[in-house]
Amino acid sequence: MKRSKQLSKGLFFILFACSLILGLGACGGGGGGGSSDGGGPVSQTATGTISGTVSGTTVIAVNDNGDIVASDDTMGKTPDANGKYSFTLTGIPAGVSVRVYLITGGGAFPMYFDSNNDGAPDTNVFSLSSTVNINLGFVDVHVEGQDGKAIPENDPTDTSGVSGKAENTNIPDSITNPTPPSGSSLNDLITGGLNALNSGWMSKANNYFKSAVAKLDGSESPNDADTARFFYAATRIIALGFDITSDGNSGDMNRAGDILDRFGCDADDSKRANVRAVVCPARGSLPNNSPSTTDLKSFSDNLIRPEIEGAIANLGSVSSAFNKVSAFDNESSEFDYGDVLLLRAGLKGELANMDISKAYHQEADIDLELNDINNTIQKFLNNHPAFLTLPDVNRLSAAKTELTGALDDLRDAINSVKAETDNQADDLITLGDWTLDEINQALADVADMKASLSGATMMLDNNPSNPGDEFTLNMSKFFEGPNLRSYLPIFADNTDNTPGMFPLGALTLGGILPNATTDININEDLDVNGTPDILE
Repeated sequence: MKRSKQLSKGLFFILFACSLILGLGACGGGGGGGSSDGGGPVSQTATGTISGTVSGTTVIAVNDNGDIVASDDTMGKTPDANGKYSFTLTGIPAGVSVRVYLITGGGAFPMYFDSNNDGAPDTNVFSLSSTVNINLGFVDVHVEGQDGKAIPENDPTDTSGVSGKAENTNIPDSITNPTPPSGSSLNDLITGGLNALNSGWMSKANNYFKSAVAKLDGSESPNDADTARFFYAATRIIALGFDITSDGNSGDMNRAGDILDRFGCDADDSKRANVRAVVCPARGSLPNNSPSTTDLKSFSDNLIRPEIEGAIANLGSVSSAFNKVSAFDNESSEFDYGDVLLLRAGLKGELANMDISKAYHQEADIDLELNDINNTIQKFLNNHPAFLTLPDVNRLSAAKTELTGALDDLRDAINSVKAETDNQADDLITLGDWTLDEINQALADVADMKASLSGATMMLDNNPSNPGDEFTLNMSKFFEGPNLRSYLPIFADNTDNTPGMFPLGALTLGGILPNATTDININEDLDVNGTPDILE
């Protein structure tokens, strides 16, 4: 998957941080840094070898205690004609229980196999009784019906001297929270972090870059310092989303895994090792202690916000000369100051999004509402008369400041990329095939969006090829604190969720669209079905 992306031409709304940040985290393929994990390969008598092929990943073998005894990755390797990469795990000890994991796409996939020949994978543990060479063939993480598991083409127990053991669903700390070995150099930390990021091993990448930033003392090269800070900023929020294994406590809310615990999701680590395998209750059967919207807002404020603010601070220390070229998916990608500015813009936009959400009353008992299978929007609104009223206007003021900063960074990011003269093919962020006129139009659009935060501004007025699309936007009215509840469309009854027309008082959204009756008719209903076209 090529990492280059083009900036969207729809630059009017900056709240795109999640897609930007998760895009960095969705790196399939690549390598995870070999055996440089804390608690790396244990010194034992080497008696066995495990080999096979994968589509691109890090492959790890652990012992009874969860210590890594061997690892390999596909970083820098050449695939065969079918796009598969070979791997070899050496030094596999005899007489101990062994588990194999594939780390790819942000998840840890335990390798399962059919130990009793009944046609269904039943365990992920095996043991060697003698010196053997096991050929697993192709190990696939996309087998139908086996989400979250890696299935080998050849069962290890088909090899003489290998026997299956009882299943172990625990994912060891050496995989969920690997830490760098003590005494690691700055170069080791940066290299290990980049390799981990390449395979989507987010907890490792974050820990390595965090350690790299902590190691900075001014004696390193400026670009190494910039690299450590940039990638620590990029991974510290992502890592929160991958911390989803269960701690066995369904009462706390200190990590993403606790949210899944509270929602009654399967606590089996083999189903929590990656998001593809997470199994949660369906609507109608959520546990009574599921998080409320208040709980989720508190989680966001107490855990996510500090990481975002810390990441913004990290990025603020990166110099304009930053440039790092690294291989992702065996393709070269260049990171530079334009990426710093765009990432910071996204993070500031996400802070604004959080503040807007916090400003408005959104409190609800999630399990009570979702377990009512006959619930409707009107019934929900009747049950929550304060929903979308405004208890904290100060949060809107903070959001305006954050959006202003986000738009400034977005403008500077476009200008930074615009000024580059080298080949842009390997850049993370490019302007693609935009003409100079299109780039200048985008910059003018960003300026208009910023101006609208302070007063009425004509939007879409910078593209002469689309006359008639202009409209007036006054976002300053939004930050004065409108009662969004009064702007909701009308729902006829409690039997369905078909929206009717917006109330007459909502047509201008409290002055946000001051010329709504002429510029934008939000009640336009060309098909005459009683529902505004913008809601269909």
